[in-house]
Amino acid sequence: MFLNKTIYLRERTIQISMKSISNNSSFNLVCPRCFSNNLYRFGKDKDGFQKFQCKSCKRQWTPTKPIKPAKPRSNYNKYPPCPRCGKATFLHNDYQLYSFFTCCDKRCNHHFSVPKLVEIPNTSSSSIDLEKFTIKRMRHPFHIVF
Repeated sequence: MFLNKTIYLRERTIQISMKSISNNSSFNLVCPRCFSNNLYRFGKDKDGFQKFQCKSCKRQWTPTKPIKPAKPRSNYNKYPPCPRCGKATFLHNDYQLYSFFTCCDKRCNHHFSVPKLVEIPNTSSSSIDLEKFTIKRMRHPFHIVF
């Protein structure tokens, strides 16, 4: 069953033909708003998926269109928020063992550091060979060095 509808816009007339879906068809669709079975095929959306329109509430939707995940914002989750005011931060300095961030809000102007998950290198005193070690030319007493 076809329904021809005429819409009058200012100086021109547009003919819209919508194909009605009978209840005996292979589609088992209902309107997501009013749960009615009285539907029209309402063309296709910009991605080429079939659209439907409810006869009673005039809602349009595409039942077979997959839901796209939101695009990740590149800089949104990159840096942690300010712990004081919760606003965005920027990377002030990037050191080997930690990163130093500053709040973007001029009134807050909070600075904080976030440690990196890296392997901390051994201390210089652990690599000293005690058999070859001499106290000659040392500036500090021996008990302070070790």
